[in-house]
Amino acid sequence: MAENSVSKNLETFHIKLTALSPVHVGSGNMIEKQDIYFYPERNEVTVFNMERLFSILADRRLADDYERYVLGGKHKSLREFFYSCRLSPDDVKPAVLYTVSSKGVFDREPLLTAIHQFVRLPDCRPYIPGSALKGALRTVLLNHLIKEGSYSRDEITKQGRYGISAFTADKIENALLNKLNYKDADRGSGSIKSVMRGISVSDSEPIENGNIILAQKFDSTGKVTNNKLNLVRECVRPGTTFRFSVSVDKSVYLEAGIEFDSASLQKYIRENFEYYQNTFLSHFDNGYSTLPENSHNCIYLGGGAGFFSKTFVYKALGFEKGLSFVSEYLTAVFKGKNEKDLIYGISPHMLKCTRYNGKLVQFGLCKVEME
Repeated sequence: MAENSVSKNLETFHIKLTALSPVHVGSGNMIEKQDIYFYPERNEVTVFNMERLFSILADRRLADDYERYVLGGKHKSLREFFYSCRLSPDDVKPAVLYTVSSKGVFDREPLLTAIHQFVRLPDCRPYIPGSALKGALRTVLLNHLIKEGSYSRDEITKQGRYGISAFTADKIENALLNKLNYKDADRGSGSIKSVMRGISVSDSEPIENGNIILAQKFDSTGKVTNNKLNLVRECVRPGTTFRFSVSVDKSVYLEAGIEFDSASLQKYIRENFEYYQNTFLSHFDNGYSTLPENSHNCIYLGGGAGFFSKTFVYKALGFEKGLSFVSEYLTAVFKGKNEKDLIYGISPHMLKCTRYNGKLVQFGLCKVEME
């Protein structure tokens, strides 16, 4: 459990995250479909350093041929292009960065989609930035501090670009988090007063590329039919663990009148996950079946986890008012796709899922343990 430091106000401990479903923390980069080398016999995708690959092609006077291929020439895939140029795997091996399992995602060429890459260190090992976990913990803390239904629509909205009021966290965060009384803080940003200054989260330890898989996005209404989308992400394989070092300056939270340490954080995480299950997941016929057994102290992390897991609008407005607002907002943003959400009784009315080992699961579910 938590290991207290010499200072009575500073608590240091570790958080261990175990991926219970595929988790994607994106780098913002994509591997374009024409640059993916797919091995159907191995269920693998090879990712190249494109500068090194182009240098190899240029040395063999194949740069113009490659340019024609990229611009839509006669070759349907990089594998086919290599074969036509009599390039063997050994010839291009110096340009290989890593390989990823594509089982259950790609089954034949030509490939129809790019791949969204996981965040990596310069040596290409995947990791999770501490900012990603700290952001998730911030949402957990806000959901704990908000008394359900205690805010009006006017208090949590501002004029948005789609012609209706857009959700803003500014007013709630100012009221609940920006409580520190630092000199001259009024002339700076709200983060100077934020109690989130009191928690420091390291980047995770890196993992090996063998723990990365490809996962395709499905939109599920909870019925038998699920919509398969042309979106593929590099994800952490379920069962993979990440460890983070965490430091909490309890004097910051004492000043703000907030209980915050490793024990209370664990309680807030459990409360938040139970609220998610009861308020959102329960509206889907297959909602609970997308969760592994013994899912208790969990958070959703990274891309594809869905709107509900990233915001606290339902908690702030209360369920009925939250449903009305979210439905109206998403209908405007996505041009009518959410206009029946009031009839469905939940908004958004889709679970963001993928398939792993033949089972439909949600993106981003992680078990949290304090060490």
